[in-house]
Amino acid sequence: MHKSLNRVVLGLSIAMFFLGSASVTAQVQEPAWSPPYRLSGRMGRFVENSNATAADDYGYAHVFWLEELEGARSVIMHTRFDGKTWDVPTDVHVVSAQAASPSPFVDSQGTLHLAWVGGYQGPAYYSTAPAHRANSAAEWSRPLRIDVPAHHLDLRVSPDGTLHLVYTDLSEDRPGIYYTRSTDGALTWSSPVWLDPDIPQDHQPQHLQFLLDNGGGLHIVWQTLNLSQNTGGALRYIRSPDGGRSWKPMKHPNIAGYGQLTGISFADGLA
Repeated sequence: MHKSLNRVVLGLSIAMFFLGSASVTAQVQEPAWSPPYRLSGRMGRFVENSNATAADDYGYAHVFWLEELEGARSVIMHTRFDGKTWDVPTDVHVVSAQAASPSPFVDSQGTLHLAWVGGYQGPAYYSTAPAHRANSAAEWSRPLRIDVPAHHLDLRVSPDGTLHLVYTDLSEDRPGIYYTRSTDGALTWSSPVWLDPDIPQDHQPQHLQFLLDNGGGLHIVWQTLNLSQNTGGALRYIRSPDGGRSWKPMKHPNIAGYGQLTGISFADGLA
């Protein structure tokens, strides 16, 4: 009996910003774009690089971001877009002023999952709401604490309900990318797996991107920062074909380059 092998081919679309002098070319904006619409600023000052998005099966785009409040606090904000209009932004959770990295994901059951970092080295927190009622703060569950030293994180959820959490640890003794999973709704988590123990000395991980493909495979791309030279190091990739039970790095994991990794996406068997 012949069995076809499904191969996931990784295709990285990477935008790089090169150092040095370069001419700047003006870009002509397409007339089809609507005028910019400001979402932030209802509660406080927008926290830079804190925005994140997720889409649900009802046709809504969910947007999250952080705003600074008085008294060393911040608030996680949320709004929805149906393709024509935006909901009035809602404050979902009041968090510490050091909170960062909100990571939303809508699962196959229509539940909106949200994880975020509580400080420079963790801990992380996790909360959920029905996606179609996520615009109401009362629908969000009480946050559960995840005791990991996360600086930045990404959350994904398998169709079977398994939570997959990938995070960066910037501690001096074991800096790198780590993975942990939960099969009981974030009540307990597996022991973190260090995915890049071969990280060069004086390097730190950054620009983490985490992908769950249609076959249950996990894909992670990130870049290293050379601290001694203050330059970008290498682009790296690792995957798990079995939902996080084992991990397979590329034969040649380092792709030298300078700049910033902007994203990874998946469609029709291609990452």
